Amino acid sequence: SQPGNRQSLAYDVAPGSTIEDSVTLYNFGNIGLPFRVYATDAFNKPDGQVDLLAGDLEPTDVGSWVSVAEERIAVQPGMQVTIPITITVPADARPGDHVGALLASSPIKGVGEGGVSVDIDRRTGPDIVVRVQGPLDPDISVEGLSASYSPSLNPLSGSAEVTYRLHNIGNVRMSGTHYVTMGGPFGLGEARTEPIEFSSLVPG
Repeated sequence: SQPGNRQSLAYDVAPGSTIEDSVTLYNFGNIGLPFRVYATDAFNKPDGQVDLLAGDLEPTDVGSWVSVAEERIAVQPGMQVTIPITITVPADARPGDHVGALLASSPIKGVGEGGVSVDIDRRTGPDIVVRVQGPLDPDISVEGLSASYSPSLNPLSGSAEVTYRLHNIGNVRMSGTHYVTMGGPFGLGEARTEPIEFSSLVPG
């Protein structure tokens, strides 16, 4: 019931629930700005970083559950607007975490290489994480493991590259540390282990 500074809109609810909340949009600039306020889905890029669907793509998960009182709004300089939102969780929603964001988009014109005009979509807003109650299944799969070796002039040295994919096959967000260990053939040479941290792999 009071203004807050939540970086994430997080809810733990039963399937079929309806959530009423609100967000406040501030214009800290010195000119009036038009905004589009909308929700979308999150996903992981190939390097594991979390990203959000482009503004012209329709969300199919939590982003499609959110409706805002005003999608198109203009905010005058130094002013703020509070916008009610409603999140309607489907009765058949998959148990576990559904991750997205509520965004305020303010496109501007920019200049690219060679003076070409480009559209820049500036977006900001809090994450949305809806945990639908039910059985939780945290599970990670290591897939597509392969290794290659590049020898050097010194027969006792060289470099190796290991490639694999971490796949979140469970229904909750996952983070942690994974380890890669490599040694020489027939146990020759000292084995090396490299720890690699990962964070916020969304389900799927």
